[in-house]
Amino acid sequence: MKTKQLLSVLFTCSIAGSILAQTTGGPDAFGYIWRNNADAQGPAYTWNDIKATGTQITGLGDDNSVGTINLNWSFRYYWTNYNKITIGSNGWIGFTGNPGNIAAPFPALPAVAAKSTISPLLADLTFTQTNSSLVPGCSAWYWTNNVDMFVVQYDSVPYWVNTASGYAGRYTFQVILSGADSSITFQYKVAQAGTPVYTASEGSATGICNSSGQIGLQVLPSLTFPTAMTAVKFYYPNPVTYQVFDATPAWNQNTANGGFFIVNGSSVNLISDIANAGNQPLSNIAAAGQLFDVSLTQVWSDNLSVSSLAAGADTMFTYPTAYTASTTGTYLYRSTSTVTGDINPANDITDVEMVVVDTTLSTIALSYVSAAPPATQNSWGGNGGQGIYIEPPFYPATITSLDFMVTSSGPTGYHLVQIVDDNGPGNSPGTVLFLDSVAASAAVIGVYNNVPVTSSVAITSGGVYVAWFENGDTLSAIGTDGSLPLSNRNYEIIGGSWANYRNNSVEDMMIQVNIDNNVAVNDLSGNTFTVEQNYPNPSSDYTMIDFTLLTNSDVQFSVINMIGQNMEAINLGSQSAGTHTLKMNTSKLTSGIYFYTIKVSDNEITKKMVVSR
Repeated sequence: MKTKQLLSVLFTCSIAGSILAQTTGGPDAFGYIWRNNADAQGPAYTWNDIKATGTQITGLGDDNSVGTINLNWSFRYYWTNYNKITIGSNGWIGFTGNPGNIAAPFPALPAVAAKSTISPLLADLTFTQTNSSLVPGCSAWYWTNNVDMFVVQYDSVPYWVNTASGYAGRYTFQVILSGADSSITFQYKVAQAGTPVYTASEGSATGICNSSGQIGLQVLPSLTFPTAMTAVKFYYPNPVTYQVFDATPAWNQNTANGGFFIVNGSSVNLISDIANAGNQPLSNIAAAGQLFDVSLTQVWSDNLSVSSLAAGADTMFTYPTAYTASTTGTYLYRSTSTVTGDINPANDITDVEMVVVDTTLSTIALSYVSAAPPATQNSWGGNGGQGIYIEPPFYPATITSLDFMVTSSGPTGYHLVQIVDDNGPGNSPGTVLFLDSVAASAAVIGVYNNVPVTSSVAITSGGVYVAWFENGDTLSAIGTDGSLPLSNRNYEIIGGSWANYRNNSVEDMMIQVNIDNNVAVNDLSGNTFTVEQNYPNPSSDYTMIDFTLLTNSDVQFSVINMIGQNMEAINLGSQSAGTHTLKMNTSKLTSGIYFYTIKVSDNEITKKMVVSR
């Protein structure tokens, strides 16, 4: 919405732009072609409504996405097989690596901004009104036969317009994915002329785009819209002659490739995942890891070679040399992949932010940004919110307060502040753990505004989302910082729906979470044990955990997975003072991230470990 409100030169576009002016197109570089139902060899328009048998998609709002949703089978798109999709409110569906949120201005296809997507109607659609409530009669659905067909249906979805209601016009359309021939079909049932007002720069698109954003097809020119009772089908090339050699670091340290925190003085094993994003087997992939401080001085490096990787496969690994943190501050962790014949050098580098925190302080600030004044700000005009996600460097972590860089606030009303557990589907926002309000008139502009957390919020595994809601204050704004590295941990909340922040690639929200230094607190209260990081980490069949007791103590050991399920619980009984080594069998655990806890009396220490096959 912010971008829309800044646009000024307007014209009214024609909703009824004919889809029949051109009946076929392509091929693109990979070999896809498209035909519509006016072509002699094209598809028939045969609408099959899925609302009675499908599953309703909830959570769509304005400029957001939901997912992932399982296809329950593998769909071949360009040279990659996918079994999960994301569904965007603005008329697109996406596969692994999609941008997460696509908003105006909408690009012509292909485009990096729309990589790994299928766009039946990439335009400024909305599921919510100006007051953030759902548009009456508007919905989205999906259906699968669990074998070789998946359908997504947008039903009576309007365009966003800058009016009292916030919407106009209606569109009903489908995307049909067929595993039988890897084809994609768009069908358009309703195209109601609601006279939405667009700018020439806002754009729209109908088409497909590959994982690099460099190959694709656009069916209609920008701002020309499909008409009712029409269909477009994209045909997979047969045979495929396009050879793709492409290695890429899929993520660093966590599958979200998001910023992470470690304790100063600790030794950390730096993890990366290399994927074969092409359709040919790869050999001798060189992987290089580097750490840079804020002055871009290299402070650590390591490398290894992946001997072979089948098309579509990936492998997670730990660089052989651990990094021991000696200075607090922000670092850039980079992985680079190199392979002979790589077709897409643009995806050879993956960066992630690492923050080293000081545990000599009684309160530890978890922040992805520097303390510098904000360079820019974010506002949704009173109808949204700003959020971040954090995982603490140790468990349990007790949140004592939150800081928000307020750059603008109105004279009346109040803002809402939330801490939300990550126990929703796929670690999305779930249970609200803390809720408070801040009077708009009390906000101090240009500095961090501290909000004490008055109830106990302790993170024992995973992380939490923290949000600032504008709550109708049209002047409300939170500062943003574009200094590198970036966290990729920011969220926009519009119409009550959370989505990846559309500007994650250029800036971070200036929101900070303050936690108790549990190590210092435990020491002061007579903590009588320490726990070391497990080794090897990652492990495949077994791992060792050292712990030291200052006095004879009863010890309990437990392991949980990322969603809090108990994987192992052992009462080790009475143990003598001194250092002990626990050997844990990890061969029965699937690849992933786990948390192990050693409890002595009423105190416990939790650390993260990785299992890799």
